[in-house]
Amino acid sequence: MFFTTSNSVRLSFQTYGNPCNRAMLLIHRLGADGQMWGPQIKLFPDQGYYLIVPDVRGHGQSSEVETFSIEDCARDMVELIDHLGIETVTVVGVSMGGVIAQQLACDYPDALDKLILCDTFSAVRSIKTKIGGWFVKGNRQIAENIPQSRFVVLENSMDPSNLVAAECFNREVLVFLQNKDVE
Repeated sequence: MFFTTSNSVRLSFQTYGNPCNRAMLLIHRLGADGQMWGPQIKLFPDQGYYLIVPDVRGHGQSSEVETFSIEDCARDMVELIDHLGIETVTVVGVSMGGVIAQQLACDYPDALDKLILCDTFSAVRSIKTKIGGWFVKGNRQIAENIPQSRFVVLENSMDPSNLVAAECFNREVLVFLQNKDVE
């Protein structure tokens, strides 16, 4: 399916599950597309979630763009959920998708029900800084400042694609979403 944004970007997206179920927006990493969410597409609809899986602008089947900004991507996502008639959505973002998800949370907080950030960052000055522990510390601090959030380090990988540790990722996401006592 396709949706054209307010600034004429043609976004490719797919939906899975019952539209009456709780909506979940899955935002992929840089250089990937919505197909990276294969394991989640197979599992989450049966767990009561309606998945919205876009290809971010400039990726997959979405329009190529001359300029790329995280703010534009966040606006694309909120326009897509508005187009689908969804008031609030759980947003899951990996790597670049996590940066877009954070921007979405900052710019459009009323559109989010919950926010799940995986293997992402908010700002990194160098790879040495990232490897030096800032990455984990920074993401832990982000999680601690978001109501009803939880910080989890998954063994082996936080990549939800079908290449690495999908079972661990799926388990942690579902545990988080089903835990009503997280503070």
